[in-house]
Amino acid sequence: MPLPFAPKPDESKVYQSLKSVLLDEVTPTQLDHLRSEVFAQGTDGTEDEFRRLVLLGAAALASSSSGPIPGTGITYYKQQTSTGSRGTLFNPDEGCWQVGPVSFQLSNNTGSVAVQAWIEADDDTSTNRRVLWADASTSSTSYATLHENLAPVYIDANTTVKVEFTGTADAVNFYMYAIRVR
Repeated sequence: MPLPFAPKPDESKVYQSLKSVLLDEVTPTQLDHLRSEVFAQGTDGTEDEFRRLVLLGAAALASSSSGPIPGTGITYYKQQTSTGSRGTLFNPDEGCWQVGPVSFQLSNNTGSVAVQAWIEADDDTSTNRRVLWADASTSSTSYATLHENLAPVYIDANTTVKVEFTGTADAVNFYMYAIRVR
């Protein structure tokens, strides 16, 4: 039942904006866009729009108040081909993401190669404020996992996961799993 003075469901901006979208096609990005257009004062029907956003997000499995959003998990890949070069493995456009361990595989290495993964704020112009997530040194070409901290790691659009290798190898392939939680 709508709240008093709330627009009827067929007049709802939330429902009207997505009226031709099937429930299983609603995405977190669409909900973020709608959420950004609703005023926060909670009067003149906006409180009902808040409830509709939450209800629609939960029904579409496109939002979560208690864990990962189903269907948003993805494995990210970055190949580094120059020793000492830093690359961005993952920087989300929006939302909050839980990032998993970083794995790597060496290609044509001729000795020991050191690899690092770290997290830094986007406004960081030096290496002084980066948080080292994991590092390893190996001469094996098989997959290895970098994850020294077993606590969950969350990042948003203002945070970047970066990687680097030093040593002699044609390339290092980095992989990381991430899933959106908000």
